[in-house]
Amino acid sequence: MIRKHPLLSYFVIVFAWTWGVASLMLFCPDWVTSVFGPITFTHPLFYIAVYGASLTGILMSWVTGGRDGLRRLFARLTHWRFGIVWYLAVLVGIPLLAIFVAQLAGTATSPLDGLKQLPLVLPIALFLDPGPIGEEFGWRGFALPRLVERWGMVPATILLGATWGIWHYPAFLIPGLPQAEMDLGFFIVGTIVISLLQAWLVFRTGGSLLIAILLHLGVNDIPGLFGASFNDMVGIYCLVGAAVVLLDHEFRTGRIPQPGPAA
Repeated sequence: MIRKHPLLSYFVIVFAWTWGVASLMLFCPDWVTSVFGPITFTHPLFYIAVYGASLTGILMSWVTGGRDGLRRLFARLTHWRFGIVWYLAVLVGIPLLAIFVAQLAGTATSPLDGLKQLPLVLPIALFLDPGPIGEEFGWRGFALPRLVERWGMVPATILLGATWGIWHYPAFLIPGLPQAEMDLGFFIVGTIVISLLQAWLVFRTGGSLLIAILLHLGVNDIPGLFGASFNDMVGIYCLVGAAVVLLDHEFRTGRIPQPGPAA
């Protein structure tokens, strides 16, 4: 059944995993707090819930493709030799957009201070923020290429982005988690356009999963260094996403490349 319907199986498993763990935090907060401590974004159950996306992606890659499936997945993680412009698009592009947006919103902090913090914050955030590593082996690693093969690039990224946003829903109900102070509808718009930008970068870097992880890390943890919130950034992400769709015909009609497995 799982091999016959890999995408459906992936989404069923990852929602059951994440929402099942989140239900403990939502319906049994006193017990969770007494056993694991106060509910915050560093709570052990939060990590377990988020990492369900990647762990399910790895599991499904093995179930559907065996050792070759795992080798192909991890070959995309280690596929880092692509043009420096794509690294700059994340590590320079997002800070520049955040500075611009924060200035417009009137919430800007010192750009120089933010740039100084950047090389210190990002390596730590890569491990403290469960999203980039804890999710991307699933969403962009396992699900995206299969959705694109079935639906085409742009419809697939919109569908995946909406699903990705809805998957976060329990976090909006649990006090102490980052999404608890955010608007769900606006958040889903953000995940849709970020999903499209991730797919574009993955496509343009020859199928790299590393670039998807870096963009996820960037949109989560860079704007705040310059005084820009997630909501502030969604509008500019939409403008960039619209430009990508309108101007990049190869992306619109393309498929996700698959780098060869490492020896």
